[in-house]
Amino acid sequence: MKGKSDQKRWRWATELETLGQLQGGDLPLATIKSLYDSQDHFFRAMNAMLHTGQLRLIENGAAVAQYRWQDVLRNPDSQCSNVWVAITAEGARRV
Repeated sequence: MKGKSDQKRWRWATELETLGQLQGGDLPLATIKSLYDSQDHFFRAMNAMLHTGQLRLIENGAAVAQYRWQDVLRNPDSQCSNVWVAITAEGARRV
């Protein structure tokens, strides 16, 4: 059984995996979501990385407005086909 320390380390590993995957180029939101073990983990990690400027959400070639982030992340299945995720310079520095 994993302890709290192991769970935190694993969760950080997923966020770093997200950033690492994005270094190869923008990816669909559905691809990024598949890296996470739960919707809650996906929402919290993505929300944190967006708010710290490590990621951008892109829809139809334009940045998704901040006021829409929560809706897109809470309902990714309905948004996945149109929304892509991009790493920023800040996110690239983290990996």
